[in-house]
Amino acid sequence: MVLLSLGMWAFWSGMCWVLGPLKEIPRSLPWCVSLGAAFTTPVITSVWLKGRRFRGSEPQRPEGGREGSVLSDRSVANRDLTFRYERAFHLWSYGASHRQLVLRAGAGDGSEGSVEIEFLDVLGMKVKSRYRELLISPAPDSDPLDEFVVIPEKHKADYVKLLVTDGSGDGFVICRALHVHEK
Repeated sequence: MVLLSLGMWAFWSGMCWVLGPLKEIPRSLPWCVSLGAAFTTPVITSVWLKGRRFRGSEPQRPEGGREGSVLSDRSVANRDLTFRYERAFHLWSYGASHRQLVLRAGAGDGSEGSVEIEFLDVLGMKVKSRYRELLISPAPDSDPLDEFVVIPEKHKADYVKLLVTDGSGDGFVICRALHVHEK
C-alpha cells in the first residue's frame, strides 16, 4: 500500500511537472508535490476502503444461502442457522494471517457446481480434512466451546459458535462471519 501510494504520488507529481506549463500551472516543486498528493489521496482512499470491505465487514445481504450470498455474524446470530449438504466436502484452505477457513465441495457425484463455505475471522476450530456430508448448526449456549476459546464479553455478540459435523464426530468453528458460495 505504501509503495502504491509513493508510485502514484511520483506519477502525478511528474505529470504536473511535464504538463503544468501547458495548462498554465507554475512549474515549481511545491505545486507539483501538492497536486500529486491531491490526485493520489482519493484513489488510495478508495482502494483502502475497498480492501476493508472484503475483510468481513460487508453489509448484510438477503437470506437464502444461494449463489454468492453472504451471511454475516449479525444476520446469523439471532436465527436458526442450519446447513445440510449431502455431498463430500474437504478442507480447502486455512489462512492464519486473515483467520479464514474454507471448506469446499467440487462438482461431481451427481451434483451440479461446486460449493464453498467460507468462515471469516476464525477464533477457534476443530475440523476434519474430509466430510462425507456436511451439517453446520448453531452450538448450544452451554457448550464446552466456551472453555476452548475465551471471547471477551464486549465481543461475544460479534461471534457465532457453529457445530460442524458429518455425523461421525463433532467439530466446531467460532467465527465472525460465514459466506456460502454455490457456483
